[in-house]
Amino acid sequence: MGRPIRSILKPFLPFIALCFSAVLFIASVILRGEPVRARDSVERASRSGEEQRTIDVYRQVNEAVVFVTTITLEYDPFEFLMEYQPREGTGSGVIVDARRGIILTNNHVIGNAHRIEVTLADGKNYKASLVGTDPETDIGVIQIVDPPPSLTAVTFGDSSNVEIGQRVLAIGNPFGLSRTLTQGIVSSLDRTVKSPSGSILRGLIQTDAAINPGNSGGPLLDSDGRLVGINTAILSQSGDSAGYWLCDSDRWYPQSIARTYPHGKDSSSLLGLGTGGYQSGTDGV
Repeated sequence: MGRPIRSILKPFLPFIALCFSAVLFIASVILRGEPVRARDSVERASRSGEEQRTIDVYRQVNEAVVFVTTITLEYDPFEFLMEYQPREGTGSGVIVDARRGIILTNNHVIGNAHRIEVTLADGKNYKASLVGTDPETDIGVIQIVDPPPSLTAVTFGDSSNVEIGQRVLAIGNPFGLSRTLTQGIVSSLDRTVKSPSGSILRGLIQTDAAINPGNSGGPLLDSDGRLVGINTAILSQSGDSAGYWLCDSDRWYPQSIARTYPHGKDSSSLLGLGTGGYQSGTDGV
């Protein structure tokens, strides 16, 4: 004969009783109209002075960083019709003149682009025109067509004051993740590397800040949020941030900007830079 139901349920009786009691308690609270008390709000974790400084710098500068999208036309000899095919590229840029919508980026981000668009921090897209590029320093300058009012621009720093061991911040769009912040230190100075175009880039800043594909053209900042470099190249066997990033020294900016400006015009007016009044920054990946 089968076991009595009572003997089968006996091991579960305490659990059943506990569940029944819980149901009765909740029902009584609802009937009395008393709200169920939520867990007390958790206090915000304490922040060190250095953490708060980083937070403030990001709030101050992040909206100056733009997402750059380019369309280039590439000839594919393996295509049956042997036509030019559009190819999309992405990178970063940083606004340096809010009134005119002037953006610094890398030459290898925008070089040979048939069309350039930038996405601002508010998610809106704008067409951009090419002002010029300087392959010798891998610097490119673009300008937003009909820029909106109240853009945020970065402040130039002075890379001649940068020292090994100094903390630096990088903001960019790695893998399409907009305005990502990473930090590290200046690992070395005056590095030399070959650019994607084959030019020799000299006087670069080496940093261990985590930077990945998509960061190219974004700003390298000092701890006060001033531009000291444009993220340019990575030394890595895997192609990701498991290596070191190299950033152009801002001491090359005046020459680079002069070479990017077409028809030999005075480039000092392009960024509102007068002779002797220029404060430099650096380029990175």
